[in-house]
Amino acid sequence: MNILKPTKLITTAILFLIFSNSLFGQKDSTRLVELDRYWDKYVQAVKEGDFEGLKSLYHNDAVLVKAASVIRTSIPIDMALAEWKEGIDNTKKGKQIDEVEFRFSQRIGNETTAHETGIFMFTSIDNYSKVKIKYLVHFEMLMIRESDGWHALMEHQKSDSTQEEWDALN
Repeated sequence: MNILKPTKLITTAILFLIFSNSLFGQKDSTRLVELDRYWDKYVQAVKEGDFEGLKSLYHNDAVLVKAASVIRTSIPIDMALAEWKEGIDNTKKGKQIDEVEFRFSQRIGNETTAHETGIFMFTSIDNYSKVKIKYLVHFEMLMIRESDGWHALMEHQKSDSTQEEWDALN
Protein backbone atom coordinates (compact mmCIF):
# COMPACT_ATOMS: atom_id res chain seq x y z
CA MET A 1 0.00 0.00 0.00
CA ASN A 2 1.38 3.41 -1.03
CA ILE A 3 0.80 5.95 1.75
CA LEU A 4 2.04 9.51 1.42
CA LYS A 5 4.46 10.56 4.10
CA PRO A 6 3.31 13.59 6.15
CA THR A 7 5.79 15.94 4.42
CA LYS A 8 4.64 14.85 0.96
CA LEU A 9 0.99 15.19 2.04
CA ILE A 10 1.59 18.70 3.39
CA THR A 11 3.52 19.69 0.25
CA THR A 12 0.72 18.35 -1.96
CA ALA A 13 -1.92 20.20 0.08
CA ILE A 14 0.04 23.46 -0.09
CA LEU A 15 0.51 23.17 -3.85
CA PHE A 16 -3.21 22.48 -4.27
CA LEU A 17 -4.11 25.56 -2.23
CA ILE A 18 -1.70 27.76 -4.16
CA PHE A 19 -2.99 26.49 -7.50
CA SER A 20 -6.67 26.80 -6.57
CA ASN A 21 -6.21 30.29 -5.10
CA SER A 22 -4.39 31.36 -8.24
CA LEU A 23 -7.17 29.95 -10.42
CA PHE A 24 -9.91 31.61 -8.36
CA GLY A 25 -7.94 34.85 -8.30
CA GLN A 26 -7.74 34.86 -12.09
CA LYS A 27 -11.49 34.31 -12.40
CA ASP A 28 -12.15 37.05 -9.84
CA SER A 29 -9.75 39.38 -11.64
CA THR A 30 -11.51 38.78 -14.99
CA ARG A 31 -14.90 39.42 -13.39
CA LEU A 32 -13.71 42.67 -11.81
CA VAL A 33 -12.27 43.89 -15.13
CA GLU A 34 -15.62 43.18 -16.80
CA LEU A 35 -17.51 44.91 -13.99
CA ASP A 36 -15.19 47.92 -14.16
CA ARG A 37 -16.10 48.16 -17.85
CA TYR A 38 -19.78 48.01 -16.88
CA TRP A 39 -19.35 50.92 -14.46
CA ASP A 40 -17.36 52.88 -17.07
CA LYS A 41 -20.30 52.45 -19.48
CA TYR A 42 -22.69 53.61 -16.76
CA VAL A 43 -20.63 56.75 -16.08
CA GLN A 44 -20.37 57.47 -19.82
CA ALA A 45 -24.12 56.98 -20.41
CA VAL A 46 -24.94 59.47 -17.65
CA LYS A 47 -22.34 61.96 -18.87
CA GLU A 48 -23.52 61.78 -22.49
CA GLY A 49 -27.24 61.66 -21.70
CA ASP A 50 -27.47 58.29 -23.41
CA PHE A 51 -30.89 57.00 -22.33
CA GLU A 52 -30.75 53.78 -24.36
CA GLY A 53 -27.19 53.12 -23.23
CA LEU A 54 -28.19 53.48 -19.58
CA LYS A 55 -31.30 51.35 -20.08
CA SER A 56 -29.20 48.58 -21.67
CA LEU A 57 -27.20 48.23 -18.44
CA TYR A 58 -30.27 46.99 -16.56
CA HIS A 59 -32.06 43.67 -16.93
CA ASN A 60 -35.57 44.07 -18.37
CA ASP A 61 -37.04 42.92 -15.04
CA ALA A 62 -34.73 45.02 -12.84
CA VAL A 63 -36.00 46.76 -9.73
CA LEU A 64 -34.93 50.02 -8.09
CA VAL A 65 -35.27 50.09 -4.30
CA LYS A 66 -35.33 53.67 -3.05
CA ALA A 67 -34.70 53.76 0.68
CA ALA A 68 -32.52 56.88 0.63
CA SER A 69 -35.32 59.13 -0.56
CA VAL A 70 -38.21 60.72 1.30
CA ILE A 71 -40.61 58.28 -0.32
CA ARG A 72 -39.34 54.77 0.36
CA THR A 73 -40.44 52.40 -2.34
CA SER A 74 -39.41 49.82 -4.88
CA ILE A 75 -40.31 50.25 -8.51
CA PRO A 76 -39.59 48.50 -11.82
CA ILE A 77 -36.54 49.98 -13.53
CA ASP A 78 -38.73 51.13 -16.44
CA MET A 79 -40.55 53.47 -14.05
CA ALA A 80 -37.25 54.72 -12.62
CA LEU A 81 -35.86 55.35 -16.10
CA ALA A 82 -39.05 57.26 -16.98
CA GLU A 83 -38.45 59.45 -13.90
CA TRP A 84 -34.84 60.05 -14.96
CA LYS A 85 -35.56 60.56 -18.68
CA GLU A 86 -36.06 64.34 -18.65
CA GLY A 87 -32.71 64.90 -16.94
CA ILE A 88 -30.99 62.41 -19.25
CA ASP A 89 -32.48 64.13 -22.31
CA ASN A 90 -31.50 67.58 -20.98
CA THR A 91 -27.94 66.32 -20.58
CA LYS A 92 -27.92 65.08 -24.17
CA LYS A 93 -29.25 68.47 -25.37
CA GLY A 94 -26.55 70.31 -23.41
CA LYS A 95 -29.02 71.98 -21.04
CA GLN A 96 -27.27 70.48 -18.02
CA ILE A 97 -24.17 68.48 -17.12
CA ASP A 98 -24.77 65.25 -15.23
CA GLU A 99 -22.05 63.12 -13.73
CA VAL A 100 -21.97 60.02 -11.58
CA GLU A 101 -19.02 58.41 -9.85
CA PHE A 102 -18.85 55.11 -7.96
CA ARG A 103 -16.63 53.91 -5.14
CA PHE A 104 -16.83 50.40 -3.75
CA SER A 105 -16.58 48.98 -0.26
CA GLN A 106 -17.32 45.38 -1.22
CA ARG A 107 -17.38 43.40 -4.46
CA ILE A 108 -18.63 39.83 -4.23
CA GLY A 109 -19.43 37.40 -7.01
CA ASN A 110 -18.47 34.66 -9.38
CA GLU A 111 -18.43 34.24 -13.16
CA THR A 112 -22.18 34.89 -13.55
CA THR A 113 -23.30 36.88 -10.49
CA ALA A 114 -22.12 39.99 -8.70
CA HIS A 115 -23.10 42.01 -5.68
CA GLU A 116 -21.45 45.43 -5.63
CA THR A 117 -21.65 47.66 -2.55
CA GLY A 118 -20.46 51.22 -2.16
CA ILE A 119 -21.34 54.86 -2.55
CA PHE A 120 -22.24 56.83 -5.64
CA MET A 121 -22.07 60.57 -6.09
CA PHE A 122 -24.48 62.12 -8.58
CA THR A 123 -24.05 65.75 -9.60
CA SER A 124 -26.16 67.86 -11.96
CA ILE A 125 -24.99 71.32 -13.05
CA ASP A 126 -27.14 73.82 -14.94
CA ASN A 127 -26.19 76.09 -17.86
CA TYR A 128 -24.94 78.73 -15.45
CA SER A 129 -22.44 76.34 -13.81
CA LYS A 130 -24.62 76.19 -10.71
CA VAL A 131 -24.91 72.84 -8.94
CA LYS A 132 -28.59 71.89 -9.13
CA ILE A 133 -28.27 68.51 -7.46
CA LYS A 134 -25.47 66.75 -5.62
CA TYR A 135 -26.06 63.70 -3.55
CA LEU A 136 -24.05 60.87 -2.12
CA VAL A 137 -25.87 57.57 -1.63
CA HIS A 138 -24.93 54.21 -0.15
CA PHE A 139 -25.96 51.63 -2.71
CA GLU A 140 -25.97 47.96 -3.55
CA MET A 141 -26.25 46.54 -7.05
CA LEU A 142 -27.16 42.91 -7.68
CA MET A 143 -26.08 41.83 -11.15
CA ILE A 144 -26.02 38.87 -13.50
CA ARG A 145 -23.77 38.14 -16.44
CA GLU A 146 -25.62 37.22 -19.60
CA SER A 147 -24.37 36.45 -23.09
CA ASP A 148 -24.21 40.19 -23.93
CA GLY A 149 -22.58 41.26 -20.66
CA TRP A 150 -23.46 42.32 -17.15
CA HIS A 151 -26.92 43.61 -16.25
CA ALA A 152 -28.28 44.99 -13.00
CA LEU A 153 -31.19 43.07 -11.50
CA MET A 154 -31.61 45.29 -8.46
CA GLU A 155 -30.28 48.70 -7.56
CA HIS A 156 -30.77 49.45 -3.88
CA GLN A 157 -30.25 53.07 -2.91
CA LYS A 158 -29.89 52.37 0.82
CA SER A 159 -29.23 55.65 2.59
CA ASP A 160 -27.63 59.04 2.23
CA SER A 161 -23.87 59.16 2.62
CA THR A 162 -21.55 61.83 3.95
CA GLN A 163 -18.54 63.40 2.28
CA GLU A 164 -16.36 61.77 4.95
CA GLU A 165 -17.69 58.31 4.08
CA TRP A 166 -17.12 59.04 0.40
CA ASP A 167 -13.55 60.20 1.03
CA ALA A 168 -12.83 57.08 3.12
CA LEU A 169 -13.53 54.84 0.11
CA ASN A 170 -10.92 56.57 -2.04
